[in-house]
Amino acid sequence: MEENQTRRIPIPKRIQAAVRMTQRTETGETTAEISRDMGISQKHLRTLETKYHQDPSMMDIERSGRPPKITPQLKRRIKREINKNPFASSLKIARDVNTGLQENKQIAPSTIRLHAIKNDLRCYRPAIKPYLTSKQKKERLSFAKQYLEKDMRFWGKVLFTDECQVLLDAIDRQVRRPKHKRYDAKFIRQKSKHGGGSLMFWGSIHYNGVGPLVCIEGNFKHDDYIELLEEYILKTKAKLRVTSFRLQDDNSSIHRAKEVNLFKSRNNITTLNWPANSPDLNPIEEIWSLWKAKVHRRECQDLDQLKRVAFEEWEKITPNDLACIS
Repeated sequence: MEENQTRRIPIPKRIQAAVRMTQRTETGETTAEISRDMGISQKHLRTLETKYHQDPSMMDIERSGRPPKITPQLKRRIKREINKNPFASSLKIARDVNTGLQENKQIAPSTIRLHAIKNDLRCYRPAIKPYLTSKQKKERLSFAKQYLEKDMRFWGKVLFTDECQVLLDAIDRQVRRPKHKRYDAKFIRQKSKHGGGSLMFWGSIHYNGVGPLVCIEGNFKHDDYIELLEEYILKTKAKLRVTSFRLQDDNSSIHRAKEVNLFKSRNNITTLNWPANSPDLNPIEEIWSLWKAKVHRRECQDLDQLKRVAFEEWEKITPNDLACIS
């Protein structure tokens, strides 16, 4: 394996390699053996040998070229600006840094990007979390404290439920193409303006597996939710082979309507006191993500096909998929 071409070989290693090259007639080593042992190409070894005869110290020769535009002080200032606002663009940072500098000392956004990369400050997509009010934060903390000590004897009896919307054409897939061929017909992906339509589904997961998947037609109101529970609670128990469970549904107005609460009370359906705006606490979100990715990979052409594929992929969810939920 050859030495990394983007980095200079340390001076002690250069000297060691050069000495071994000059002594190979006495030691009997070949250039190929030294190359394999030190990870330096044979061509580079010969260059080091020549340089060693000229200068045994093997120090780097002063090179000509334009001096760096960024001074150590300016480097520190760039780093401060990036750390002060990590979401700022390189253009904005360049404007802030250039404020007060002479025109011939001002730097370009590309210099900001290069300096950021050298300091391990590359651009990434930020992690997203829901916006929470002070009240919601307190509710989440209270929920966490309430269920902190619960183990799988408790959580294994919870039915996690949620609704999920699936667009017919939602994913902007990547394409590998030559440079400057963005608008070549071969590399353009057609997409409907509004995603080609969508379907809404209701689903559930349990320690024993996934419950039935339900396609929701039209507007979903609290009376529709009551009908759904009335029809699918027994089916869910039969499919999961359980006699009872605690129902988890979020705090949307549909799930917490007065009529829905009365229905749950009459049918002895126990629900968790789930905090508002907390999708990240619901493990079914990860199953939705896995399921939607599989559905979109099938590249459905219309809503009827999307509906059929959605049910097929839901039934393919395995216990291993549920076990991988973090």
